[in-house]
Amino acid sequence: MMRRKLLLADCYLRPLYPNDRDGFPLVYGLAVFITLIICCVLAVSSAVQDSSTMDEAVHLTAGYSYWKTGDFRLSPEHPPFAKLLASLPLLWLQPDFSPSSEAWERADASPISSAFLYSNNMSADSILMTGRMLVIAQYLLLSGTLAWWVGRKAGYAAGFIALLLFGFEPTVLAHSRYVTTDIPVTLFIWLACISWYSYLERGGYWPLIRTGVLAGLAFATKFNALFLPIAFALTWSKTAKPKWRMIPILVGIALFAAISTYGFNALSVSEDPRASSQLVADPPHDVFVRQALHVRIPGYYFLRGIQLLMRDEIGGYRSYFMGKIAERSAWTYFPIAFAFKSSIAWLALLGTAGIVALTHKRRPELTLLAIPVFVYFAFTLTNSFNIGIRHLLPIYPFLCAFMAIVLFDVIRKPYIKVMASVLVLLFMAESAVAYPEYLSFFNAAAGGPKNGYRYLLDSNLDWGQDLKRLGQYAESRKIETLCLSYFGSADPTFYGIHSQPLPTLKSQRDLDNVNCIAAVSLQHLYATKELPFEALQSHEPTDRVGTSIYIYDLRR
Repeated sequence: MMRRKLLLADCYLRPLYPNDRDGFPLVYGLAVFITLIICCVLAVSSAVQDSSTMDEAVHLTAGYSYWKTGDFRLSPEHPPFAKLLASLPLLWLQPDFSPSSEAWERADASPISSAFLYSNNMSADSILMTGRMLVIAQYLLLSGTLAWWVGRKAGYAAGFIALLLFGFEPTVLAHSRYVTTDIPVTLFIWLACISWYSYLERGGYWPLIRTGVLAGLAFATKFNALFLPIAFALTWSKTAKPKWRMIPILVGIALFAAISTYGFNALSVSEDPRASSQLVADPPHDVFVRQALHVRIPGYYFLRGIQLLMRDEIGGYRSYFMGKIAERSAWTYFPIAFAFKSSIAWLALLGTAGIVALTHKRRPELTLLAIPVFVYFAFTLTNSFNIGIRHLLPIYPFLCAFMAIVLFDVIRKPYIKVMASVLVLLFMAESAVAYPEYLSFFNAAAGGPKNGYRYLLDSNLDWGQDLKRLGQYAESRKIETLCLSYFGSADPTFYGIHSQPLPTLKSQRDLDNVNCIAAVSLQHLYATKELPFEALQSHEPTDRVGTSIYIYDLRR
C-alpha cells in the first residue's frame, strides 16, 4: 500500500523535478516563461526610446515593397526573408506605399524609405515599432529554443543559465529590438544547427528535410549564413549513421528554400534597374555577353546579392578602429570588439568554461557547439565589414549553451558551480546597469560607454539611435534651433528638432565664427574621413544626449 502511494506521488510530482530530462518540468517551464516576459519588457521598453537606426527604414520599406509589388529591386545586397517577416504586419495596417517614379526606377532605397517612414498616413514610430516587435518575437523564440535544447541535453539548471546568459547579454538585447537581419539570421543558423545535430543522432528523412529548409531560410536572411555547409561537413560523424548521398538532397532543399523566398522571381540582368543603368553607361562589346544579359534567371536577386557582397568584400570598407579611420579591415577588429563589448563576468564564465572543457572528458554536444563558433569566427576575421560586433551575433547562442553545459552539468565540483553562480549574478548586474542604452554598452575594462568612442563606433555605439532623445533634450531646454550634424537615417523634424547644418570646424577661428548650440554625432566627430569638426575634439562637450550625441554651446 505504501509503495503504491509512493508511486502515485512520483507520478504527480515528476513534472516538478528540475533534472528530469525526459519531460518539460512545470517549474522549469514557468521559470523560462517569466524570464522571457522580462526579456520582452526590457526589449520593448528600451526600443520605444530609440529613434530609427541607420538601416531600419530601408529594411522595413524594402520588405513592404516586396509584399506590395513582388519586385525585389530595393536593397538586394541583403536577402529578403528577414525583411519580409518584419514588414508582414504592415499588410494589415496598410500604410501608403507610393514611391516617386524616379526613385523607383533608380531603385534608390534611401529617399523611398525616408518618405515611407516620415511622410505616411501613419506615425513613423508606429510603423517602426510594428517591425521591431517581429524582431523581438524572433529574439524570444531564439532564447526559448536555447533553453529547451540545453535543458534536454544537460539538465534544466544548465538550460535556465543558458537562457540568462543569452537573453540578458547587452549586445544581444541591443540588436533584439531593431529591424535588421542580425537576430533573424542568428535564429535560423541556430535552428538549422540543432536540427542538423538531431539528424546526426537519429538519421531519417524528416530531420534532413527540416535542416535543409532552415538552412535555406538562413541563407535567405543574411549571406553570412553561407558558412553553414562547412560547419555541417566538419560535424559529420561516422557513428551518426549518415549517408553521403543525402548531401545533394540537403543542398538542393536549402537552395530551393532560399530561392522560394524571392517568389521564384525570374529576372534578367537587363531588367535589373541598378545593373541596366551601368550597362547603358558601359555597354559590353561581345555579342554573346549582350545576349546573355537578357536571359531570365530564377532567384536572380539571390545571385545578385552574393555578387554585391563579393564586390564590397574585394573593394573593402572604411571603418573606425582604435581611434583611427582604417581603409582596410584588420583581423584584430572582432577579437577586440568581443573583448570590449561583452560583460566582464560573461567573459570570465566563457574563459572558465573553456579551461574546464579542456581538462575534462569531451562530450559530443560540446564539440558540435564549438565547430560552428570556430568556423564562423574564422570567416569574420578575414572579412572587410568591420562595422560592428553585431556581425558576431550568430556565435552567441552556441557560446551560451557551451558555458551552461560545461559549468552546470559537466563539472561536478561544488566550488566551481558556486563561483559560476556568482559570476552569473554579476553578469545580471552588468546587464541591468546597461538598460536602456544597450547598443552603446562597453565593459569597465574599456572605460564604459563614455569611453567607447576611443575604440569603436558605428553600430557599436553610434547608429543614429539618440535623435528622439535629442528632440526631448531641445524641448526641455527650450532650444529653438540647433546646429546639427547627425549620423543616421531618422528625420529630425519628426522629433520636433529645428536645425541648420553645422559648418565645418577645423580650427579655433572656425569656432569663433559660430554662434549656436551644436549637436554632433560621435561618428561625424571622430570617424568621418575629412574630420570636419576636428576643432571640437579638444573641447569638453557641454552635455551629452544619450551616448552618441555631444552638445557644444558655441554661442558668443
